[in-house]
Amino acid sequence: YDLSPDDKIKLTALATDDVLGLDLKPEDVGSKDFEGEFRFRNTFQSIGLSWLHQKDGWRSTLTPYVYRSAFETSFGKGYGITIQPTVVGLREDLRKDAADHEIGLGWAMQAQRFDVFGFTFRRNSGAGSGFTTLSDAAGITISATAIDNALYLQDRYTVVEGLRILGGVRWQQ
Repeated sequence: YDLSPDDKIKLTALATDDVLGLDLKPEDVGSKDFEGEFRFRNTFQSIGLSWLHQKDGWRSTLTPYVYRSAFETSFGKGYGITIQPTVVGLREDLRKDAADHEIGLGWAMQAQRFDVFGFTFRRNSGAGSGFTTLSDAAGITISATAIDNALYLQDRYTVVEGLRILGGVRWQQ
């Protein structure tokens, strides 16, 4: 979308949801613990907005973005795990063409959150009789958060047509 001759905005969004399911019979897996559906599900959602500003040979691109994916695996009623990373970020890239050089500098900041959920059932059979099965659910939840920051400066030098050298420095924490 053109805001003005110098300013443009672009919105990008993407989503997927894929599932693979197989029916597992006890004779296929050798255990009633894993009888039922084997399920693998992969989902992804992403959205980003880029604002491009061009003036006097400078190009500035500001991009806020969010993406989340989830990976779920389960075997029947006895086992399951879900991993869900989520990332929220903001980055700025500034470029200037100067003769045979393209000078670039920028920064980025993003927050990442990782959630892992899992469960399994411990099975105790019999209590002496061999006919009774007791199920005791065992679950786990792990969450972690990280903040990443980065700065960079680079020079893309065109030696001759078709041959470029890119050099630069980057700090990331």
